[in-house]
Amino acid sequence: MLPVDKRQFHAFLSHSSHDKPVIVEKLNRWMNDVAGLRVWYDADALSGGTAFGSALPQAIGDCRSLIVLISKASVNSNWVNQEINYALVHQNQYQDFRIIPVMLDDTLPPGFLGNNTGLKIPDAEFTLDAAEGLLKAIFRFDPSMQAAVQHGRVRDVYVSRTWRDAESPFADAVCAAFIGAGFRLIGDAKDQRKDDTTRIETIMSSCGGMVAILPLRADEPTKTSPFMLDEIAKAAALKLPFVILTEPGVEIPDALAKAALHVVSSPAAQITDAAAHAAALLYADWQPPAQPQYVFYATDFDTAHEKRNGMIRRLIERTTAMQCIMGDAIEGTGTSSVQKLITERIRGAFLVVADVTGDNLNTMIEAGIARGANVETLLVSGDARHDPPFMFRDQQIFYYGDDLDMYGKINRLILPYRRRVIDAR
Repeated sequence: MLPVDKRQFHAFLSHSSHDKPVIVEKLNRWMNDVAGLRVWYDADALSGGTAFGSALPQAIGDCRSLIVLISKASVNSNWVNQEINYALVHQNQYQDFRIIPVMLDDTLPPGFLGNNTGLKIPDAEFTLDAAEGLLKAIFRFDPSMQAAVQHGRVRDVYVSRTWRDAESPFADAVCAAFIGAGFRLIGDAKDQRKDDTTRIETIMSSCGGMVAILPLRADEPTKTSPFMLDEIAKAAALKLPFVILTEPGVEIPDALAKAALHVVSSPAAQITDAAAHAAALLYADWQPPAQPQYVFYATDFDTAHEKRNGMIRRLIERTTAMQCIMGDAIEGTGTSSVQKLITERIRGAFLVVADVTGDNLNTMIEAGIARGANVETLLVSGDARHDPPFMFRDQQIFYYGDDLDMYGKINRLILPYRRRVIDAR
C-alpha cells in the first residue's frame, strides 16, 4: 500500500444516501470539478456489479483521508459505521491518514470520533467559510507558522531526506533538532514529479541553506541514495551553505564533503546532539535566499470583497507554503513610491494570481507588469465570458460564478505550485 501522501485520492467521502440530494452531490462536484481534488465517491468510483463491501479496504487504502458527513441519517447507517471503523483501524497503521467529521445538523459524531477535529456545516449549506474549513482539514497546517509566512519571518532550509519507514527514525531525529533550532524545513511535495529537476532547483533557491540526511544503503554503489547526492551537488552549485548528516558507513564524495559546512556520521541513538550542533552551525551561516519565493495576488480592494480576499490570501499561503503579497499591504518609503515598490514586487514574484473582473484598471496594469517581466500569471474573472483585452488574448482566463466557485478554482490552479513543509513526524 502506498504512503498516504502518494495516494491518488485526497479523500473518501463517507455519507448516507439520504443526504445525497441535500449536500453530498454538491460537495463532491465542488471538490472534484472546481477545487481540483480527487475524491473517492461511490457513485463515481464503483462500476456496475461491484460489491461495495469487498471494494472498501482498497478504496480506503487509495485515499489520504476520510470525510464523514455526520447527520441523523448517517449515524444510523450500517455502511457509514463500517467505513468509519475501517478508517480508524487504517489510521492506527498510517498516522498521516486523517479522519474529518463534518456535521450537517445538530447530530454529534460517534464517541470514537471525539479526538478528530470536526467541521460544522449548519443546515447542510456549503459556504465559503465551510470550504475554507474543509481545505484546512484536508491539508494539515500550522496556524503559527502561517502567521510567520505572512510576514516573511521564516528561516527556510531545504531538506533532502528519506521517507522509507526503516530509515525514518534517523531522519526524524535530525529534522526535530533543526526545527528546534528555529528553521522551517522545506522539501518537494511527495506527490510531485521527481524527475522535474528545474522544480527542485527552484525550491532550493528559495531557501537560505540545506541539510542532507543520508541513510546507509549497503546495496547501492554509493552506499546511500544517489538521488540525494545529486541534490547535495545542486545545493553546492547554487552556493547554498549546507550540512551533511549520515548513518555510519555512508561514503561522501570528497568534493561534496569539502564544500559542506559540516559533515557528521553518527548512529541514530546518538544523533540528537550532533544534529543540534550542525543546526547551530547552519543557523550562523544561513543567508537570505537568492530568489525568495512569494505569490503576488492582484485584485480590487472593494470592502465588499475584504473577507474573501483575506481567505484567498490564506489559501495561497497554506497551499504553496509561500508568502502571499497584496498591493494594499505595500507602503512607500522616502526614496520609493508605492507604485514603484509594487512594480518591483510583481517583477520579483514566483507567481502572480490576478482577478481581472470588470477589467479593473489597477489589476490589469499589475497583470501587464507581470506579463512584461515574464512572471507566470494566472488570470481569473467573475465576468461573463468575453474576449479579454488585447495583451491577454493568448492567456487563458479561468471564469468563476461566485465567491465559492472562485475559491475552489484558485485552489485548483495553485495546487501544482505547492511545496512541502516538513515536520518532525
